[in-house]
Amino acid sequence: MAGSRLWKFPLDLDSNTNEYPHRITFQALKSRNTSTSPAPGSMVALYLPPDALKAAYSQSYGDVDMGSLGIAMAGVDREQAQNLVGAALSGEGVGKALEGLKDKTGANIGSSLMAAAAKEGMAKMGGPAGTAVTALAKKVGVIMNPHKAMIYQGPGGFRTFSYTFTMSPESLAEAEVVKNIVYFFKYHMHPGLAGVDTSTTSTHHGSTTTRTITENTGPDANINTSAALTYPEEFEIKMLINRASSRMGTNPPLFNIGKCVMESFNADYSTSGGPAFFSDGGEPVTTTISLGFKETVLMTKQMIRKGY
Repeated sequence: MAGSRLWKFPLDLDSNTNEYPHRITFQALKSRNTSTSPAPGSMVALYLPPDALKAAYSQSYGDVDMGSLGIAMAGVDREQAQNLVGAALSGEGVGKALEGLKDKTGANIGSSLMAAAAKEGMAKMGGPAGTAVTALAKKVGVIMNPHKAMIYQGPGGFRTFSYTFTMSPESLAEAEVVKNIVYFFKYHMHPGLAGVDTSTTSTHHGSTTTRTITENTGPDANINTSAALTYPEEFEIKMLINRASSRMGTNPPLFNIGKCVMESFNADYSTSGGPAFFSDGGEPVTTTISLGFKETVLMTKQMIRKGY
């Protein structure tokens, strides 16, 4: 698939504005060694299907047993907690930050926190000692207060998008376009076979061997003999509402979509459950394709402000 091409379905997608006022485009983005930004490649433009108007957002929360630490942490204010977290993230160590940590009354609570952590470890220890503690607690009819807390665990994951298009070409020319659209998605979602070119150059320090990974496009390329696989292309997806791009400032009419990878592709060539082909070309009368994409960027407040 040399060069960049544009395939549109239906063929009158541009001229028939009454029937097709909205569209969605998929552009392949190929990584390149000379730049951090990918090179725009071929594109497919299709009518906007109803299932394209969905976006899901999720966050992960978990309930955590704080135990003795939950009691000890009651004396730590927000600023002190931020300092402790900052120390842990910077690699300085929490132990040093705990030294001299005082509550509002001036009492040293760093040692209390460390003692609570040790107590928590003893309470949860396994083996005979742990079994004995559990048995004694049952005997007196008490358990240690777990001091449960709802903890934010981060974004729920990357957003996913799925689309289904049913294409019934009205001519052989339109059937050829459908065939190219199917090939476009199948081709760009798959990896390439990588070969390693080795060249030797001489320097004043001696012999230097340089290895460059390139894509093996030869007719004898075989996955069993390839040194590696190249990444498939990413995709840029845009929705054009009333023929205008969804990237219309901070608050688009729907939502922006970040760069995506293509996880799944399904093609169904049956017509009403049975086979049907053009008599003068053998192309299928109906082609239904289902596409599954996953975004490569996690959503944050900053991304939401940009219209995602």
